[in-house]
Amino acid sequence: MNEKSEWRFLIDYVKDDTTDFGLDSCRNQLLALWTVYCMHNDLDVDTAMYDAVLLDLFNALSLEQRRELCRNYYPKFDDVMGVWLA
Repeated sequence: MNEKSEWRFLIDYVKDDTTDFGLDSCRNQLLALWTVYCMHNDLDVDTAMYDAVLLDLFNALSLEQRRELCRNYYPKFDDVMGVWLA
């Protein structure tokens, strides 16, 4: 899988109507997909490229999803998404 198709898979997961970030399994799946995406594409936490791509992901989330994941607060989202990469 190349970077573009992997990114598309990640975005499709976020956009799927059955994805409910109120459930641990869905949150963990997002973390797993993000972690693998970062590893495959050499994205290191707290670098400019990582932050840019993470912001793109944050912007792809609906307002409801943002509330469930991080109370619509980007710095919290950054903390949550980097937990398995630290």
